[in-house]
Parts: sequence; structure tokens; C-alpha cells
Amino acid sequence: MKRFLMWLDILGFDEPIEKIAEISQRTDSAAIRREFANIIDERITICANKGYITGKCREKDTWILVVDSLERVFRAIGCILHHSSSYKSPEKIPLEIAVGVEEYEETAKLDGEDLFYQKPTIRFLKTHLTDHYRKLYRQIYNGKPPTETFVIFTKAFFQDLEPLDREFCREITCKNLKSDGTEETITFFSADIQKVERRSKIYDFLENIGKPESKSYDRIDELYVPPKEYEEIKKLLKDQQIVFITGTAEYGKTYTAVRLLWEYFMEGYKPIWAEGGSERQRREVSKRLEDIGTELRPGCAIYFEDPFGKTTYECRESLEREIGAVIDQVHSTSDVHVIITSREEVFKEFEKAKLSVATIREFERKLNIRRPSYDASERNKMLLGWAKAKECQWLEDNQLKSSILEEIRNEKMLPTPLSIKDFAIATSGMTDRKKLLIKIREKSMETSKSFAREIMICLMTDSSSFLFRLFRGCR
Repeated sequence: MKRFLMWLDILGFDEPIEKIAEISQRTDSAAIRREFANIIDERITICANKGYITGKCREKDTWILVVDSLERVFRAIGCILHHSSSYKSPEKIPLEIAVGVEEYEETAKLDGEDLFYQKPTIRFLKTHLTDHYRKLYRQIYNGKPPTETFVIFTKAFFQDLEPLDREFCREITCKNLKSDGTEETITFFSADIQKVERRSKIYDFLENIGKPESKSYDRIDELYVPPKEYEEIKKLLKDQQIVFITGTAEYGKTYTAVRLLWEYFMEGYKPIWAEGGSERQRREVSKRLEDIGTELRPGCAIYFEDPFGKTTYECRESLEREIGAVIDQVHSTSDVHVIITSREEVFKEFEKAKLSVATIREFERKLNIRRPSYDASERNKMLLGWAKAKECQWLEDNQLKSSILEEIRNEKMLPTPLSIKDFAIATSGMTDRKKLLIKIREKSMETSKSFAREIMICLMTDSSSFLFRLFRGCR
């Protein structure tokens, strides 16, 4: 069975410990080392309790951890690094972390001392990657040892990473003299520690919004391309605490709302997503929006998805009457931010039907295909990002890539973020130019049909909503 292994050690740094002992008037520097080891051990226990690791072995201030998925590797590293030394300097305990991948027998015991004596574990430890890294560091920095946390990966682990994760790794090669006198070349990878921590946070974010297994939003940090209106949307949300994001179907309203939640999460806010995918969910979202007072808490960012309906206006008279009170409650609650999405035509119907005298247009910002929110360069960036994430083979052929980018200069080709994403997924294994161009037209046609269907629904809605308002006015 395949398992990921993490070697974790507290960096040896005698001078800082001696300074801590001197400042804190403690004579026993060994006690400070034990204190640091216990802090890290507590974090590892938290990792085990959360299910990030499935086995561990400790010897003094070093640990071997067993992890069963790439996601949990990042989550475990992030959890361990999220600690405090309880001193001003260093605020965090410097660590050296090496990650590899090994194959174990199905019956292998991977916890406690048994883990240490397994052959794959010994093979991993014999790579001595952290020794090689420290040796190279001293060569580069005139004999000075590393004093800040570093994370390194074996070549096998690097190859298991997704393409976008490989981008924050730097390849390192060095020569090593073997015991028999021969020389070997060692290759491993140094990871950007901030990117590793940020990758860990995205999984925490997905868990917070109820999407722990999502492959649609797990790359929102790297793949999101902001529309032209994004800064204006952010400013309105910050200043007025509420924003209605309306616009064309498939044009990125939900993705933009989730990106806003992610940014607020990174600032320390609790993200909440009231999801409106199904009719039942939308009824619940409408009720939650109507009773927003029970939702509002300082330090929260809340997203209400399609509370007025998905493709047609779904009447809720109590919300029509209370929308002014909803906005007032948001404004009267400090440090809270509310995002509401709606298709533009549905929002228009709600605005016509509302009984509240409140003006809601001032809080609306549109993502619109009629006045494109994404120009050609932004759509190119979006496509190349998704193609890299989905490991599209055509991306490696410059002629094919140029043909595709030239094709979508036409604004009717892959006009929306969703059509771009769908094209990248559908063409992951394609290298035939003719088939790729056909697939562009297919995905573009799907979007055109979606728009046509929405226009038809809107025409039907206009007549039915007129009769509804006429009937309600006569009562």
C-alpha cells in the first residue's frame, strides 16, 4: 500500500536557545528544547485527532509521520506550522520537514516503534535529504546553517503532486559520496513554505464552506481570474457590507462569490455559504435571508446563493416585503459582509415585485457578457490555467496551443468561465487539432443554447410576472 512519509525535526540552533535562556533568566537550555519538542508534539497529536496522519513515531525531538493522501500531507504541515513558541524570538519553532512516498505491505504496522523498523521507512530515512539540504545551505551562505523552517520533497513525492503544486517547488541536485567511494547524484525539491501553508488553508476553507471534497473550488487561489468589475465589487462589499452580484448564466457569479469568501477567510473571517443549487435549497436560502438577524455575527462573511430563483423568479412575498429590513440589519451589524448572487433577469423580476421601498440597485454589480467582463487576454489566462491544472496534452504543443488561443479571440468562442473550464476538462487527452477545434465549437454551442433557453424563459417570465403583479394589485 502506498503511503506518504514525513520526517520532522527541530532545527538545531544553539545560539537562539541560549539567548532565550538568558532573557527569560532560565539556566536550563535543555528544558527549553523539551518545551519546544512538547509544543510540536501537541500539534502532531492534533493532526492525529483530526485524521491528517495515520501513524507516528517519535524519538526525542524528531518524528516520522504516516499520511495516506496528498491533501492530508498539506493539512498536516499547515497544522504543525500553526503554533507559537511562546517567545518573541523566535515566534515559531524552526523545523526541517522532508516528505517522501513509499510502498508498504498491507499488513505492515505503521504506528509506534514498528513504523521505525519497516524497510520502506528505513529506505526513506537513508535518503538523508535534510542533511544534503543543510550541507548545500552552508556552502551557499558561507558556512552558516539554516535557521528558518524548510520543507523538501523527494523526487517520487514531487512526481505525485498536481501540476500547480509542482510550480512552487525548486529542483535541487547535489553530489553525494557513497560508502564504497563512488559518487551519486541526488535530486530533491525545495518547496515555498508560504505556498505550502496557503495550500493547507484552502482545505480548511473548503471544510468551512461545506465543500471538503470539492474539485471545483480547491484551486480558487490559483485559477480565479477576476472580471473587470472585481475591484468595484470588493470596494462595495467593504464599504456597504452587502453586494448583489448579478449577471449572465455561466459567467462566474458563484465563483466570484466564493473567491470573496476565500479572501475574507484569509483575513480571519468565518465564511458561510447558504447554497441554492436545488429548489429545496433555494427555499431554505430565501428563508435564511429573510431571517438574516439569526445569521449575522461580527467576523462573518456570508454568501446567499440565488435566493430569488435559479432561472426564473421564484416568488416569496415575505422576502419582497422584508428586503429593506435585511439591508438595514446588515448595515447595523459591525464587521459582517453579505454577498448575494442572482441572474440578472431574475433580479429584475424581484426588484419589480418587491414591496419594500428600499432601493437595492445601488448595491448591485453586474457580470455581463453583453459588455464583456473578461477580455481576450483574461480568457486566455483562464484557459491556460485550467489546461495546466487538468494536464491537457495540447498545452505541450506550441502550434496547437497557438491555434486554440487564436480561435478563442473570437468572443463567441468559449465566452464564459464555465465553457472554458469544461473545454479544458474535455480535452485533457486530446492532441488532434481538428478534434480540438470541434470541441471548442461544441462547448461554445452549449453556452449559446443555455443563453437562448434563458432568453426564452425570461420572455415567458415577463408575461407571467405581469399577470401575477396585475392579479396581486387587484386583491
